[in-house]
Amino acid sequence: MFALTWTNEDGTFDVVEFDTVDTEDHTLPNEVTEFPVEQGPDVTDNIRIKPRTLSVKGYISDTPLYSNHDVLLNADYQTQTLDLPPRPHYEPKTFTVDVPGSPLQPNASSLLNAGLKALFGSTPKVTPLVLKGTEPSPKQSVQVLKFQNFQSRVRGTFDLLKKARETKVLITAVTDFDEISGLVIESLTMPRSVDDGTGAVMGVDLRQITIASSLEVEAPKPAEGLGQARKFTGSKAAKDDANAAEKSEETRKSLAKRILGGLGGLLP
Repeated sequence: MFALTWTNEDGTFDVVEFDTVDTEDHTLPNEVTEFPVEQGPDVTDNIRIKPRTLSVKGYISDTPLYSNHDVLLNADYQTQTLDLPPRPHYEPKTFTVDVPGSPLQPNASSLLNAGLKALFGSTPKVTPLVLKGTEPSPKQSVQVLKFQNFQSRVRGTFDLLKKARETKVLITAVTDFDEISGLVIESLTMPRSVDDGTGAVMGVDLRQITIASSLEVEAPKPAEGLGQARKFTGSKAAKDDANAAEKSEETRKSLAKRILGGLGGLLP
């Protein structure tokens, strides 16, 4: 068993199932990083699990299997009467068994005739069925799957896989041994040859990806004063320079007053 399933953006569900699977390759790689040391063997520094891959190659035919794509949309079971040929007609017919030979002569024929008469009490008779002719066969009907319009299953399957590749949908692969989700189509191939007839061999390489999810949390309330508009008053160094200049100006003015006061005392 092998099938690829996915859900489209509009909510519809699609399935691709191969008639026969030729190869199925599951790969689960790890990337191992190593570094040399002075003594002893190499020490494993880190092991990183890489995405697993899946490659499958199978055959798709136009045989209208009921589980195939679009069969339910284009076909349905209908009652069909069988046109059977006439059948032979047999009737029973009785024959008398006449064994030649005289009973007075001890030969094989006379002994056989005497033995048959002793068993049946008289001349033996047989009644086999004899062909008398033909008669019409009884009417019979069957349920057959009939298409209202023909649609190539090979083309429909290839179109589905192309659409899944272009829309980058997440695919789930269902196999006999595992069920793998989160796959995307890495490559799609369909080689054709005369041996394929009306069908086709399709190869699909898939790679599993990791889906990152986001989580919304409530931010803490800001402290008092944070996040509010404030007037810029300059840096601390600029404030210190302004204060020093202001004190220097006051000192200069006070010194000038004392000089002027002293000179005023000297004047008449």
